[in-house]
Amino acid sequence: MSMTKEITIVVTETLIENNVEIRSPLLVSPGPETVLFWKDGTLDSLELVKLISDLEENIYRKFGKQITLADEKAMSQRISPFRTVKSLVNYIHKLLTEAQ
Repeated sequence: MSMTKEITIVVTETLIENNVEIRSPLLVSPGPETVLFWKDGTLDSLELVKLISDLEENIYRKFGKQITLADEKAMSQRISPFRTVKSLVNYIHKLLTEAQ
């Protein structure tokens, strides 16, 4: 299985787990274009912080690599890596690739 597919599974499972508290119909079965944190996004700022924390932990468990999702690098990007599931997966893939 490709790394991108593995990351997608981790992100999707983490979103579904977090949806127990969020209770958004959009996160019952999130897809690549599911909007996370943007105009008309699913998550508020506190939910995003919890998601980031859970994702960092789940990525470490899956790949054995410590990454930081919310840092100056992420916040300075023209298009937020937290905008959609796809953009988040791509950003995590980039961080894991750079960590090798």
